Amino acid sequence: MVWAPRGSGWEGGRGAAFQMQCLSEAASAALVVEGRYPALFKIEHVSGAWLADMLARLQVRYPEVPVVFADSRKFGEEWTYRFLAAALADSMGQSDSR
Repeated sequence: MVWAPRGSGWEGGRGAAFQMQCLSEAASAALVVEGRYPALFKIEHVSGAWLADMLARLQVRYPEVPVVFADSRKFGEEWTYRFLAAALADSMGQSDSR
């Protein structure tokens, strides 16, 4: 699981592909984006179309690593908490008893 705040070096390029490769080797992994998909097209310092194409290529190359657009840090943290809890339960052989 990677939580990548703005300015962390995840803004594209070979770094993102390398990080996705590392995530794909984990038992459970996801990339959580603090924002909405349409916001990709509003970034000033990079073409939104290029960024969307890169994201699509990464998803095709690493389909085992879901990309979750969580709208905000609050929802990203909420999703991450639930994901990690489910991954822990799964790794311990526990099932959902609800």
